[in-house]
Amino acid sequence: MTFIEELADVILAKGDLRHTAVVLPGRRSGLYLKKALAAKAGKTILLPQIFSIEEYIFQQSGFYKMDETSLLTLLYAVYKDYAGTTAFPLDEFLPTGKTLLSDFNDVDDYMLDAEEVFTYLTRIKEIEGWVPGEAETTLQKRYMSFYLLLNPMYKMFTEKLNDKGMGYQGFASRKLAARNDVPDGFQHVVFAGLNAVTPSLEAHINKLVLNEKATLLWDTDSMYLDNDQHEAGHFMRMNRAAWPAAFAQAPEYFKNSRKTIDFIGAPLGYSQVQTALKLINTRYSDAFADTVLVLADESLLIPLLSSLPQEWKDPLRFCGYRKLRPTRHGELHGAFR
Repeated sequence: MTFIEELADVILAKGDLRHTAVVLPGRRSGLYLKKALAAKAGKTILLPQIFSIEEYIFQQSGFYKMDETSLLTLLYAVYKDYAGTTAFPLDEFLPTGKTLLSDFNDVDDYMLDAEEVFTYLTRIKEIEGWVPGEAETTLQKRYMSFYLLLNPMYKMFTEKLNDKGMGYQGFASRKLAARNDVPDGFQHVVFAGLNAVTPSLEAHINKLVLNEKATLLWDTDSMYLDNDQHEAGHFMRMNRAAWPAAFAQAPEYFKNSRKTIDFIGAPLGYSQVQTALKLINTRYSDAFADTVLVLADESLLIPLLSSLPQEWKDPLRFCGYRKLRPTRHGELHGAFR
């Protein structure tokens, strides 16, 4: 039995689904959960509301998601208010602005003190640019003046977002975590299949757990959960430390399930695409719904999609792999099952 099927059994056992919300890592898993619920129920039922993490955070926080272009435009306006005539032009600011948005998101997601973070970052940059016995150049002074603006920029930027009732995910998550009341709308929320839970989301989940309004279900395996040296279980072990009661004996799918692994040489990118399509057509054509094609190189996705036969318009799903940016807890890891 797959994790989605186990989750469907748990949800159906709750009875009244109209006031139940299910929070999953992404939208794709929600699609398969709906199919599993329909198959398990065997009759017409009213499905629970199913959200991705991002959708749930914005829905419960009361803030709307602002697109990246609007965020950058607002951030540049704030930057110009502080920098004045010394401000970088927009085209030079955009790459830095995207990095700033990512940093602001991390500060909010991890509920950090923005003043401490940006003051510490400024001091680091001062040390990195310091050369004993040499005076600062004009470029160095301009560079450092930008870092000195980060804290006031963050404060004004988030104030404007708050006034607009819009923001990025970390901002909305921090607002949700700061609420003392438990948001209305659902009698129960099921969080399923999560991996790396940020402190802001953890704070919100804890309030629901204390009010007996949350159920936590984990898609994990003993192979990496119970092995302290296995990196794939790093975040899951942190979750077990935070909510020990939500963890039962971890299953042993990797140990007990039968596996067939083939190593096939395909030296060039295009030959990898053709080999993958040939294997799917000859071996897995009758199991499209349970087939995942994982590309080691994301740039091969477009050639792959262009090479699909006409009859394969919908049945396959694809995953591109890329190294994730490290967080303060380490790098993100996952497992396919």
